[in-house]
Amino acid sequence: MGKPLPQSKRDTIETPIWEGVPHFMIVEEMNVSIPTVKLYSSNLKNYDVTLPPSVSLRGHPSLLMREMIEIKIFQAGLDPLLFVIIVILCRL
Repeated sequence: MGKPLPQSKRDTIETPIWEGVPHFMIVEEMNVSIPTVKLYSSNLKNYDVTLPPSVSLRGHPSLLMREMIEIKIFQAGLDPLLFVIIVILCRL
């Protein structure tokens, strides 16, 4: 995905979207792509801004690191093949 358009261009696209101008007319006037106009239209409908808010990580980080989980599983005396499968699944 490319870099977002400058704020001034986003503002000029936002006004016709709010006014209900068809997307193809905005594309011709503003010289932007149809997917960009549709994306901004969807964002305006859902978030009231042209660029959606950034999603940050939530919750607590795990107290156990992957290496600690792997050691615990290995110390439990599981079958080596099962151990390898669990380690691979933990890394996904």
